[in-house]
Amino acid sequence: MSVRVLIAAAWTLPVDAVKGPGWLDDVHLDLVARAASPQTPEADLRLMTRAVLKDRMKMAAHSEQREESVWVLSVWKSPPKPTAAEMPAKPEDARYGPSGDGSNGIRMVCTRETMGSFARILSQMGGWDAAGKRVVDQTGLQGAWDFALEWMPPNQADDGGHSLFSALESQLGLRLEGRKTAVPVIVIDGMERTPNGG
Repeated sequence: MSVRVLIAAAWTLPVDAVKGPGWLDDVHLDLVARAASPQTPEADLRLMTRAVLKDRMKMAAHSEQREESVWVLSVWKSPPKPTAAEMPAKPEDARYGPSGDGSNGIRMVCTRETMGSFARILSQMGGWDAAGKRVVDQTGLQGAWDFALEWMPPNQADDGGHSLFSALESQLGLRLEGRKTAVPVIVIDGMERTPNGG
């Protein structure tokens, strides 16, 4: 994967939250490493990835808040409509994905997802008007949730189907609106293009 995507994954941030030179998108890496146990928590694996980037590519970075134009996910009508679920014991217990053949649009089913992870999913997936723009969770909803969401792609929503925006409101009681707000970013202060070591 590209270096920028790898950094974003290691810090659990959207790709556009990684600020650095343009070559971060051009250089692609295979990262092969061994954890102490198959049960190593995902958070520990992310810390290991950071350590590899610092050791092999001499990455120096810092985190800061910057005001950016984002999509803010918030509660539109209270109470919201998703069903409360048990927090997953392991990250892989939380799942999302398409359901059905998609002939009538896009249907996504989420199981045991937090609103923070749902915001990241929206940031990364296609099939809506402003795909690829950062989505920030400001719902205030804690814990995990089960829900399904159906909408039409932008080029079909004019034919009477729900856009992602109207589907969020009518089906989940949530709202997605553009706003400028302070969000965390990671700034790359220095980094070598080529990994060193074996």
